[in-house]
Amino acid sequence: MMKVLRSVLLCALLLTTHTAFAAKGTLLYIPMDNRPVCLDYTVQTMQAAGWDVQLPPAEYIAGAQSAGQPEKLFNWLEAKAGESVAIVASSDALLYGGLVASRTHEISPELLQQRVERLVELKKQHGGQKVYVFTTIMRSPKASSAPTEPAYYKEWGPKIFRLGELEDKLELKQIKRKEVKELAELRSSIPREILADMFTRRSNNIRATELLLHGVESGDFDYMLIGRDDTAAYSQAHREAREMDILVNELPKEKIRFFAGADQLGLLLLSRAANRLQYELPLVNVTYAAGKGGKTVPTYEDDTVAVSAKQHIYAAGAFPVRARKNADLVLAVNTPENGVTHEASD
Repeated sequence: MMKVLRSVLLCALLLTTHTAFAAKGTLLYIPMDNRPVCLDYTVQTMQAAGWDVQLPPAEYIAGAQSAGQPEKLFNWLEAKAGESVAIVASSDALLYGGLVASRTHEISPELLQQRVERLVELKKQHGGQKVYVFTTIMRSPKASSAPTEPAYYKEWGPKIFRLGELEDKLELKQIKRKEVKELAELRSSIPREILADMFTRRSNNIRATELLLHGVESGDFDYMLIGRDDTAAYSQAHREAREMDILVNELPKEKIRFFAGADQLGLLLLSRAANRLQYELPLVNVTYAAGKGGKTVPTYEDDTVAVSAKQHIYAAGAFPVRARKNADLVLAVNTPENGVTHEASD
């Protein structure tokens, strides 16, 4: 529901500012993978708003059965950079080969650091145009397995999730007495080699994200989005997000945002690039359906819809307003009356 909501918001932001000529400029776009929400829908939206969006060859982009090709993506991006007015790129694609690969790869920390540095240097080395980067904090799935996670998640996934949930509660001092015993049992029951692998993967992901923040500090990234992929109110991802929040809050909000989500980040940044290039600041008023409304916390997220909507509006290069009469766009959010969201298939 939230992904569709965000797409509608962004389409409206772009189309309300649409002018009549055919191509407003060339945007280079590196999606995190080839799913329609990340690729086809995103590109079609920008094309409808009058932009020429160029993509790398399809075989370089991650698919359902294959990881992307970071080196070839970098080479394509560097070769084409001078032809564009802005670049929007997934660091998950450029560092790991895609969103799934960011959780399953066997890439050394040294190579990841080299790729981060290459991305940070892109603006200086290849044309000086605006560069927008999006990345994700590794998700905490309740149940999953290969190929979208390491193979051991098939057997241990639910227990790994519960471990992170209880560790998070413990740190927040919100754990119940019976849960303390459960936590101790989980710590001893999950094989040490599995926990070591899981925490190593997560720490490498966090370290790469911290290195990317240097691009914001130096001005080599004009804007950066960090998404919390498939998180929950209590989870390992939520624990890591609290630590990342400290770092992000030291940087100017006009240069970086950090919130729940993953698939929509590319379209958000393309929207921001378009608005900035046209010197436009759409004003958006948000209204909610009856019931719990903006206080709804969607499944797979750890913030309310109201917080999420506000963050998305800012990230898209727009501005939220309370008075409907002052708005260029009214966003009506169809939240369930009882505040309980379900799977898309439900």
